[in-house]
Amino acid sequence: MRRRKTWTKQDEAKLLEMRAAGAPWEAIAESLDRTKMSVEVRAAEIKRRGAGTTREPEAG
Repeated sequence: MRRRKTWTKQDEAKLLEMRAAGAPWEAIAESLDRTKMSVEVRAAEIKRRGAGTTREPEAG
């Protein structure tokens, strides 16, 4: 049985960097020693949080 690994900011940054460079989920998972499903779910969570975007909030 696999043991859950805590996601670090560095893990998340690497996930986002690799995905932005066009790496497939499988390669990202292998690089982070995680499952493909784990990296896909985490990427969705990051997107939902709004992290990893380069847009600055508009002044209002």
